[in-house]
Amino acid sequence: LASSASNFGLGLNWKLPLTAFTGSFRPAVTQAGLAANTVGQQGVEVSPLNMALMAAGVDDGTWHPPVLVTSPPDPGLRPRAVAGAQTVGALRQLMRAVVTNGAAKSANLPGAPVSGQVGTAQVTPGSKWWAHWFVGYRGGVAFAVLQLTKGPSGSAVPLGRSFLAGLGG
Repeated sequence: LASSASNFGLGLNWKLPLTAFTGSFRPAVTQAGLAANTVGQQGVEVSPLNMALMAAGVDDGTWHPPVLVTSPPDPGLRPRAVAGAQTVGALRQLMRAVVTNGAAKSANLPGAPVSGQVGTAQVTPGSKWWAHWFVGYRGGVAFAVLQLTKGPSGSAVPLGRSFLAGLGG
């Protein structure tokens, strides 16, 4: 799991010319902790940029370092495979199914297919704030939408749908 997190760029030094949280992964020491890690809880911390890069990696099969449109890519990091072809293919199918038949069905817009994943997590244990996210890709554009609320009910999918509709298909 730690190796997969690294393959998707989690915790790498991106060397962007601005401050950006590159995420972190703290391996679990118990079976319950491992289960929590696998769904992005406990020892996993990410930013919307991390999640968009992960979605782009699934779309392309290769992780690419983030770049600013106005600057060249960091020469220290190179694109690399995020996982084997079978794993990437399975992730693509799962992410597409979330939009065609799952929690992000309202983002199944006409035109280029939308693929994504949704989730909800308490910002920190005991916090009154909850993070609702929707990440994915469509037509060569990876996205991550984050919405904070004061409760566990909610979804970032409507906001993501609005963003995607604005891009056109």
